[in-house]
Amino acid sequence: MRLTHRIFLENASCLVALAVLALGACYPIVFFDRVPLATGNILFEPPWEEARPRDLAPLTYPPGEVQARQYYPWYVFLNDAAQYGDSLLWTPFEGCGMPFLALWRSRCLSPFSLPFYFMSTPSRALQVSVLLKLIVAGLCAFYAARKFGFTPSLALFVGVAFEFSAPVFLWIGFPMSDVVPWLPLWLVFAERLLLGQARYWPYGAIVVALMALGGDPESLAASILFVLLFLLVRVALGRKRPTAAKTSTLALLASLGVGAALAAVQLVPYIEFLSEAASTGRSEPTATLRFTDLVLCFLPHFFGKGPEVMTYQGISDNLAVLKLLHFGLIPMMLLPLWFSVRHFVPEFHRHRIDGMLIAASLITILPLAGSGLLPRAPLLGRLNPEHFLIGNALAFAFIAAAAIEEWLELNADQCKGALVRLLLFVPALAAMAILAVWINHDTPRPAAPDFIIQVVIAGGFALALLVLLTGTLFRPSVRVMGYGLSALTFMYLFLAFAPGIVYAERKLLFPQTSSIQALRECRTRLCGGEVLKQWPLAGNLVAQVYCPSRVELKRHAAVIERTTADPLLLRRTGTPALLLTKADIQGAFAMIRPRLEIQHVFSSGAVLLNDLGAKPRAWMAYKGRPVDVFDPALLCADLPPIMEGVALSNPSPGRDARVTISDSERYNRVPVHVEDTRPGVLVLADTWYPGWKATVDGAESPVFPVDGLFRGVEAGEGSHEVLFYYDPYSFKLGRAISAGAALITLIGVGYAAFIRLRSHRKPF
Repeated sequence: MRLTHRIFLENASCLVALAVLALGACYPIVFFDRVPLATGNILFEPPWEEARPRDLAPLTYPPGEVQARQYYPWYVFLNDAAQYGDSLLWTPFEGCGMPFLALWRSRCLSPFSLPFYFMSTPSRALQVSVLLKLIVAGLCAFYAARKFGFTPSLALFVGVAFEFSAPVFLWIGFPMSDVVPWLPLWLVFAERLLLGQARYWPYGAIVVALMALGGDPESLAASILFVLLFLLVRVALGRKRPTAAKTSTLALLASLGVGAALAAVQLVPYIEFLSEAASTGRSEPTATLRFTDLVLCFLPHFFGKGPEVMTYQGISDNLAVLKLLHFGLIPMMLLPLWFSVRHFVPEFHRHRIDGMLIAASLITILPLAGSGLLPRAPLLGRLNPEHFLIGNALAFAFIAAAAIEEWLELNADQCKGALVRLLLFVPALAAMAILAVWINHDTPRPAAPDFIIQVVIAGGFALALLVLLTGTLFRPSVRVMGYGLSALTFMYLFLAFAPGIVYAERKLLFPQTSSIQALRECRTRLCGGEVLKQWPLAGNLVAQVYCPSRVELKRHAAVIERTTADPLLLRRTGTPALLLTKADIQGAFAMIRPRLEIQHVFSSGAVLLNDLGAKPRAWMAYKGRPVDVFDPALLCADLPPIMEGVALSNPSPGRDARVTISDSERYNRVPVHVEDTRPGVLVLADTWYPGWKATVDGAESPVFPVDGLFRGVEAGEGSHEVLFYYDPYSFKLGRAISAGAALITLIGVGYAAFIRLRSHRKPF
């Protein structure tokens, strides 16, 4: 067989192996029809509890609960809108409506969200999306390793080490895992640009765009920071400027700028959203990293193997965050080997690996040593501790592969020198491990497996690695070493991180219960007491006034806060459906008890009621209080609505108009028919937001805020056809920028391909 064919088959076999290992690691998804979400606590909420298995116990704190409560309902909406060909610009299911495409964390344009566009059920699409992330992460790392000159077997080792690392495997449901899989490609193309190969800038731009669309700006910033730090360190180690430094810098900046422009279709609406948002859904720091936590580099289950939050040393920490410190036992144990053989590595390759090592070390020290300073830093303060750790697994996988590659190429004399140095570095690493364990020996470790078992498991893998190294010492074989390391790495990382992933039966993911059916039959959004604020009903496409996803607009937050002092303001939110507890009915809503009709009683004691005195979703206002600037203190259920910039004249006598919303309503289009009205303001109890426009009988008419939150448009006497439609300038601007960037990128790719073909053209 020709050499090229053999290499092709070996590469193809490695790619297949990465896909097979991903399927094996996700066996609960493949064989038991489960999803990597913690739905257990949701099943203790009244709308879904009748579907709860009898033996299910509540979890202390599963990270998957965040996914289920915040991210999965967005996927449900994405899937529903795609199935019915509706718009993704606006969602009506939370907070009286809010922009959806502008929610960067919705990941609606992420490549890993594509299954939600084409598959019939969001839960099945989630299973496919998870598998895609793992496979793409492994393939990208394999490609990067091959481009860095590693053999297919060692590239497979790098791919496995990255594919099942904590940022990808353990955090598979979080936005971080939509960004990180592309990191190896960004590392490759950024280094090419550093070396003066400017024609690769469009490929770097495409990778930056793919990362940007992943929905996690913090992970995007951390990934770019890691690679830029690697490039700076590498230049410093070379003690000379790279060839064509000016061209390299410009190409790198072009790659970043055009990459951001490619994602402008979502970034520009997000910038607009930030100016209107009270809460963006950004996760707060869940862990404070300390140097004593480095014990997890050696024993990932030292503080426990589950995903729960535990308290030790007086500080509450999320183990899923702390476990990002663990980049794998195999790369950790091969670190001394790198220091033993780096003397023999060619300078160019040595600077690359040392650059990764120093960059990973520096970016890890930042959250460890600067926990008190980072929050006050202008840019770094936006990053949580977990974001600084996302590049470590990739860096140390490359370091381990480089160490093994050089180990296999040593001659007898070089091998003796390397073994002497290895006898110095191995005890140093062992001493660090013992010291880390000793410092934490008296730390409470609830749910942690027996310490002896952890040490035995680590010792077993260390012994297997020693056997591999010893065997290849007498008979070097890069294939035996590469495939052996890949197998050991997969088994170890699976044992390290699989226990931290909580799976749930797919059928228990926001099940359709009789309670949910009762809520859906209301055919309107829900409002009510405090209990409703905790129910992520958007997971069943049930609209509500509150925002369980923790994403909220400023105006919405101000109005909802005002309703705590004046609960009857909820009657203006466009829904007669009230969900109240007995305390609510006997307290704040006691004055309207005669106007309430019971619709459904939940086992928790909450009652779904129909408020006969509530305002409809669309109605005509003939009185209003004009204001220049919205002040929530002016809101009052007993007074006419507040209207910004509009003054109503004295209303003429007559009956109220009949207002109906057309059945042809879509997510971003609300047709309203007004019949026989006096001059006034048509109020639609949906969120006012920049970009909402209206036509009255086909003529454009300005839309203004009513009661701070809702939409209003003036209507004269008679009958009218009013159309509210969402046409944001931010989306059109972002789309235009993305289209221009795509054209520039296409030209750049074509030019790069032309140069490549010309360089490979054989002379006549």
